[in-house]
Amino acid sequence: MSTLNTFRWKILHIMANVSGWTESQSETILLAILGYIIVLLLLIAIHRKGLKKYKKIHEDLILSYDTMRYKVARAQYGNPALQDNKGISTAIEGDHKDYLVNTKAIKQEILSIEQKLGQEIISTEQWITIEQQAKKKNRIMTCVEIIGRVTTILTVGIYKLFW
Repeated sequence: MSTLNTFRWKILHIMANVSGWTESQSETILLAILGYIIVLLLLIAIHRKGLKKYKKIHEDLILSYDTMRYKVARAQYGNPALQDNKGISTAIEGDHKDYLVNTKAIKQEILSIEQKLGQEIISTEQWITIEQQAKKKNRIMTCVEIIGRVTTILTVGIYKLFW
């Protein structure tokens, strides 16, 4: 017999002696535990991959907004009619979280600035890309949260089952 097979039989024998189960019952329980561990490891791997993807999209959105803020500031420079726009100054001074959440408010503010200047600052394609990225980011975060909760429930469940 191979070493792995011998090890398996030793574990089954110990489980059968300690619990009073037959070896076939012990083997079934052992397979269930191994399957459970594999599922947990897969969930953890998917969770980590989702977090990395979320972080990448978040960084891309921040870069897009920083570029947009630069364009708006450049368009406002030297134009006294636009210097006191409250929405854009809030977006420029606020945290990334704030202006990532308030996408629609910032878009309306920039559109009003574009109307006052009579020129396009941010193209329609850029807006579409930003909105798609924001939606994708939200979907990924929802999936990551669900996977995290399922992993926690499974971990707590197995803990309560055996202890």
